[in-house]
Amino acid sequence: DILHANGKVYLSVPIGGGRKGGVIYVTSDRGKTWDTYYKMPEDAYFGYSAMVDMGGGDIGLAFESGGIENVRDISFVRISRQ
Repeated sequence: DILHANGKVYLSVPIGGGRKGGVIYVTSDRGKTWDTYYKMPEDAYFGYSAMVDMGGGDIGLAFESGGIENVRDISFVRISRQ
């Protein structure tokens, strides 16, 4: 998923084979460079995802978390940056 918020662009993707682990990258220079904004444990299932601007600099992340056997499980994480 891609989100434009706070003058930045955020991209959430799985980082491991079989949709394991998830990461949110952020860029503030129109994609020339990308930094890791948030990283999930590498063994966590991370299917399709969606992000939302929660205001106050927080990002909401909803994602499939049930694994291949149970893709109906959806988790939500509110990510706050200090």
